[in-house]
Amino acid sequence: MFEELIHKTLDGLKKRLVDRKLMIQGEMGRVEEVGFSFNEPATEEEIQDFSRRAGFRLPDDYWAFLRHCDGATLFQPWYGGQMELCRLSEVESKLGIVDFS
Repeated sequence: MFEELIHKTLDGLKKRLVDRKLMIQGEMGRVEEVGFSFNEPATEEEIQDFSRRAGFRLPDDYWAFLRHCDGATLFQPWYGGQMELCRLSEVESKLGIVDFS
């Protein structure tokens, strides 16, 4: 269920982008161009290894997202304030997870 929804959502968004950019209407009616970037997908092995090292399983919708891109930057204006969806390696770093294997 999540896999199909995530795929359709990301695919639909990517089809609307021109040179990784999209015109949106923001606050107070202001129209601005924002950027998007998507990392390469995480492998199933990388996701499972993360879960093993972290000691918990990621939510199914985030697992599905990682299969499509291992992190992304969304709605990036040219002055900062974008939404960052972290790579698995960034999540590990923020959680202080160390791989001793």
